[in-house]
Amino acid sequence: MRPATRALATALALAAALPAAGATGAWQANPQSRVRLVSAWSAAPASGPLRLGLELATEPGWHVYWKNSGDAGYPPYLDLSPTPEVTAASLLWPAPERYALPGDLEAFGYAGSVVYPVAGRLEATGRGRVTLAADLDYLVCEVECIPYRYRLELDQALAAEGRPPEPDPAIAPLLEAWEARVPVAAESVPGLEARLLLEPGPGAEATLEVRLEGAAPLAGGPPPDLFLEASDAYAAGTPRRVAGEERGVTFRVPLTFLRAAGATAPVEVAWTVTRLARPGAGGEVALAVEARQTVAPAATAAAGGEGPASSAGTGALLAALLGGLLLHLTPTLLPVLAVRGLELRAVEGGPAGAARSARATAVGAFAGSLLLGGLALAVHARRPGTGWGAQLQEPGAVALLALVATLFSLHLWGLFRRPLALVPAGPPPVGPDPGRSFAVGLALPVLALPWPLPPLTRSLGPALAAGAVPGLAAFAFLGLGLALPYLLLAAWPGLARRLPAPADAGGLRPWARHLVEALGFLAATAVVWLLYLLSRQLRSDGLALVELTLLALALLAWLRATARRRALVAALGLALVLLAGSVVWLAESRRLAPPEATRPVDPTVSTPNTQGDPRP
Repeated sequence: MRPATRALATALALAAALPAAGATGAWQANPQSRVRLVSAWSAAPASGPLRLGLELATEPGWHVYWKNSGDAGYPPYLDLSPTPEVTAASLLWPAPERYALPGDLEAFGYAGSVVYPVAGRLEATGRGRVTLAADLDYLVCEVECIPYRYRLELDQALAAEGRPPEPDPAIAPLLEAWEARVPVAAESVPGLEARLLLEPGPGAEATLEVRLEGAAPLAGGPPPDLFLEASDAYAAGTPRRVAGEERGVTFRVPLTFLRAAGATAPVEVAWTVTRLARPGAGGEVALAVEARQTVAPAATAAAGGEGPASSAGTGALLAALLGGLLLHLTPTLLPVLAVRGLELRAVEGGPAGAARSARATAVGAFAGSLLLGGLALAVHARRPGTGWGAQLQEPGAVALLALVATLFSLHLWGLFRRPLALVPAGPPPVGPDPGRSFAVGLALPVLALPWPLPPLTRSLGPALAAGAVPGLAAFAFLGLGLALPYLLLAAWPGLARRLPAPADAGGLRPWARHLVEALGFLAATAVVWLLYLLSRQLRSDGLALVELTLLALALLAWLRATARRRALVAALGLALVLLAGSVVWLAESRRLAPPEATRPVDPTVSTPNTQGDPRP
């Protein structure tokens, strides 16, 4: 063998004997983010503590979550049970950031790039390498959220028994930097003392004060922030830092207790404060601290004399009333109001008949709001923190609302007369028909669900958290706002009489028919809005299938409206029912959700290697 060839062979043999240059797994990528496992070692210890990291990188505008995700979403769920050699694995949580979302919602998490440290222990294998496998379930969000599931793998070289591990020069410093951002126990910081004070308020409301004596903000950086972990006892508002503190940092947080008694007993509070300062080699460095403390109420609010208004808050009730009024300007409720005005103009019996129809619609709107409030309370009991707008986070609910908006638009275009008979079926005079008017009012809250108006997102969630009575009171005020225009028409039925007559002996006049058709196009904008929301929750091919199903439904509705044979009408009606059900079935069962892992994750399996809960 030539000397050059021999030298090359020796070099290749030595290179093959060395551990891998980098301890990273393959990226799993999607349009919004990418994720992989990383290791601090190019050659990990043969047994003992194992330092890993879950590295997540998001596209601009997108974020992932802390252990408390905030008002929406859920934290990453990492399961290392597919690797039996790893035990006692747990996901650690670096100090988070706060993100403002539409509708006055907040999210806690990370944008850009984050490495969640993973602590665990590697049992002796007797081999030179081990394949680390983990199942990951996480949510990435911008305005809307998209879930992903992946099987992550990392081929980890192991040092010989008794030999020290070899740090990876690229990954070890990265992992150390994120480990330094993990909050430390407040009691372990010299000179720091944490004090909690709970001040009960009216009903279920209270104020929590978190005071850190001996703490200082990071000079020249953003101000400190406080994050509370999720609790089954209370829902937390946005913390406010008390100004003018010289020897400490103080926050005040509004709480709404999820029990009717409110803050009358000690409660456990798990908190994290970020962006504090501590001395470092090159000056001050950022410090985050955390603690879990039990605090007793400082005083008990006076009992008695508190009705729904004081429990839910007068401001919340007025906001719900305002939201109900503003909903009449949305693309689904404005057509109802306009068409009902034309109907009242043509009602038989003059002003008295118009007043009866208007009152029936108002009663239906109020009753529908109370029914919706009861449903919201049932959902809130299973998922605390749920409020107005939460329905737009569920693909099945969004698909159902898109279906309702589609049917409503088709109805206004004259393809349906039932179940929402808003347009007179024949020429005037048209009877008052209180039953039909009541049904129209009953549908108003359903047609309002696609619209997350700020007055409703701010008021209904806290009212539900305050208990059944304040929750129903807030929805009653929402119903009053929905009913108010019809109550005005009932009180002054002559208002509708000032409108031009929409029909004559031959039926609807051309201008009235064109107006109703134009209102159908206005209502169809709700379908566009809801399909946009679905585009952030489903795969592109899944969204296309939903859209094609809705188009097919519109085609079948047109064919059914023009069919003459009863058998054909019945067959097309059955096909419409099946198509309508398929839209919700596909989205609700997440058959069209974004791509999952190459191996499915079984959420029913629980092992000691599991950290977090992917369910919101």
